[in-house]
Amino acid sequence: MRKGKVIGKINFVESIQGQKKSLSMTSDVKTRYIFSFSDETSETATYENGVMVYSSFHQNQTGSAIDNKTTIAAGKFYKITDDGESKLISLNPIYYNMLLLYTTIPAGISKVYSANFQKHLEIKKVEENKYRLTMPDGKFNYYTYKNGICTKVEIVRSLFTLHFVLREG
Repeated sequence: MRKGKVIGKINFVESIQGQKKSLSMTSDVKTRYIFSFSDETSETATYENGVMVYSSFHQNQTGSAIDNKTTIAAGKFYKITDDGESKLISLNPIYYNMLLLYTTIPAGISKVYSANFQKHLEIKKVEENKYRLTMPDGKFNYYTYKNGICTKVEIVRSLFTLHFVLREG
């Protein structure tokens, strides 16, 4: 929502089979603020025994190049690919990424892995059931929870704030 008007949607799916958890999110936002803006994003993550073994991020945004990124566990490393360019990086096992912010309150968590930025970002509790995630460029998002489930995300930018509000059904 922007200024109380619905301008897009997020579809989020979580599936659990034994020790394997899969998360996927798609979003589609279209609005106008001086110019038309469109953002289509899809993100997935797979966890095995609580460790992230795969993530993908795809984004097509007005005025930007299309992003295609993956992070894949490879022994004691993760192979990260950004638009076809791959490299191995040494990372501790990833237990919490941004998709988990939608299903699991980040109590006791200080860093969250971002499939988009392909690194950990800082998250801080700012009040009861509300957390602030800081992006590498200083921008930030707020995540608000009720009964352990994310019910609202505020994406705060210099010219606007978007509100994603949980709507079941």
